[in-house]
Amino acid sequence: MNINITDKAKEMIRKSLEGKKINEPVIRIYIAGMG
Repeated sequence: MNINITDKAKEMIRKSLEGKKINEPVIRIYIAGMG
């Protein structure tokens, strides 16, 4: 049950998006690696 980790990951991704413009495919690949 890594719900907390996924929530934190989403927050980190959102912050990274605000700080840097990242392509959606890259984020999907990153999430796939986490999963």
